[in-house]
Amino acid sequence: MKYSLENKFFRFKNKLESKNILVYIFMIAIVIFTVYPFIMLIGNSFGFSVHGFNFTLDAYKKCFQNKDVLCATKNTIYVAFSITILSGFLGISLAFLVNKTNIFFKKIIKTLIFITFIIPSYIMSVAWIEILGHNGYLTKILLKYFGVTNSFQIYSLEGVIIVMSLHLYPLVFMTVSNALKNIDGSFEKSAFLCGAGKKKVFFTIILPMIMPSILSILLFVFSRAISCFGVAAVLGLPVRKYILTTYIYSFLSFGDLKFSAALSTMLLISSGLLFFLSNLYLKRRQYSYKVVSQPNPNTYSLGRGRIHLSFLVLIFLFITAVIPIVAIIGAAFLKKWGIEIKLSNLTFNNFKYILFEEEMSIRAIKNSILYGFIAATASSILGMIISYISMRTRFKFRKLMEFSSSLTMASPETIIAIAAIFAWANKPFELYNTKWIIIVTYIVVCIPFVIKNINGLMSRIDKSLENASKVSGASFITTFKKVIIPSIAPGIMTGFILSMIFALREIPVSVLLYSRGCETVGVLLFNLRSDTGGLEVVSAVALVVIILILIGQFTIEKFGIAKRS
Repeated sequence: MKYSLENKFFRFKNKLESKNILVYIFMIAIVIFTVYPFIMLIGNSFGFSVHGFNFTLDAYKKCFQNKDVLCATKNTIYVAFSITILSGFLGISLAFLVNKTNIFFKKIIKTLIFITFIIPSYIMSVAWIEILGHNGYLTKILLKYFGVTNSFQIYSLEGVIIVMSLHLYPLVFMTVSNALKNIDGSFEKSAFLCGAGKKKVFFTIILPMIMPSILSILLFVFSRAISCFGVAAVLGLPVRKYILTTYIYSFLSFGDLKFSAALSTMLLISSGLLFFLSNLYLKRRQYSYKVVSQPNPNTYSLGRGRIHLSFLVLIFLFITAVIPIVAIIGAAFLKKWGIEIKLSNLTFNNFKYILFEEEMSIRAIKNSILYGFIAATASSILGMIISYISMRTRFKFRKLMEFSSSLTMASPETIIAIAAIFAWANKPFELYNTKWIIIVTYIVVCIPFVIKNINGLMSRIDKSLENASKVSGASFITTFKKVIIPSIAPGIMTGFILSMIFALREIPVSVLLYSRGCETVGVLLFNLRSDTGGLEVVSAVALVVIILILIGQFTIEKFGIAKRS
């Protein structure tokens, strides 16, 4: 009897130890795939590599002595601050109008703002070229009917600022809207009962309570602005207006990898610091109060200006959301970009060309879907395991594992791609010039999408459900399949679809990592900007991408599996 009990004890102990070993192996694998590329990037900037160790600061000295780097840095700061201010103004203003006033057309306004956000910024920049470019729709109308030449140059830093601001302000809108919705209406009512006016209530109650959310999202927008690539490339590179990401991309062609690594490291640190500061500020600057009733925001009357302001907002959204999409659709069906839009000049041949005739475009669409599916599946499985270990176990390094897997959220995609070059170009991981370097990079970028969507659901699972399953004799695997997975399935599906959408809309990762035969939609769009195919072909590709993205977003909304932040 004693012998059998001892055997059972040792078998149980061995099981626990084997599980811990598996968790450690899993953690090491995650660190290799997520942290190792950044270590190689930073190490190469200081002279360390797989070929040897030769500590030097020459690359950093070269960065600080290079006048072009200084100019690109100034441009980056100018663009980032301008985008932050403009998107902040638009997002906060619209959030207040929609959530705190009696403005008309609220549902339409929300829908148009959301459409502005989900359309990739690179595609929006193409649309604005078709509207404001030298041969653009608006340029032609001004010249033909008013005899006025369009003086605004879309190919400029100002063009980058406008397009990126229109793409990012919905983030500010959504964040501030959530903050406004969560304010308990009793605070405002109490202030009004005490004799406070609308201005005083706004500046002493509403604004202080939403300020942490405002500052946090503006810091995040600033970090995204300094790392933008696609828009800056299509609108800045033709006129040699560089920001840091496009300068790094241009300089890679010269083959000075240490210089690129040093510049990338500085941008990585800056962007990462801003990202973590925004999260830290949001955590520390939260107001605590006891909610005595459900949030019931008061709405303020706009008075006589209600109709005028409502139509003004609709006109703005029509210009910034509807017209660019109409421009893309119109150009996609033209026989040749620049000719008059009339029935005889419309054709389906552009779609026939990219979907059935042109080998590169067919291959690029197939690759994007295939790479996206593989990456989405892998990131969903890995993200689910990481989330479970972090939220439901006592593993000593569980938070370190989650932190490591989330590093890419704070990193510009351009820098992630350059880090991948340093990590996977040499032994023991030679993935460069293969499709796997793109897929692996997609996976590490997409894992945080899954974790973010699963963590909230995982925290709501009552542990008594797992305990009841174990008491009933179910194994860990059975409990995981029957209890955990069904509870977090919406988060898994959302993360999967978001990962697929990322594969369709991203540009810098593919542009920097692809080789012949491994082109993606991002590469196709980026290369076509100066190709002989013209804007009509670019627009056809863009329209296909928009449709696929809208299908993904509709799936998320339809099945109620999106947990918007």
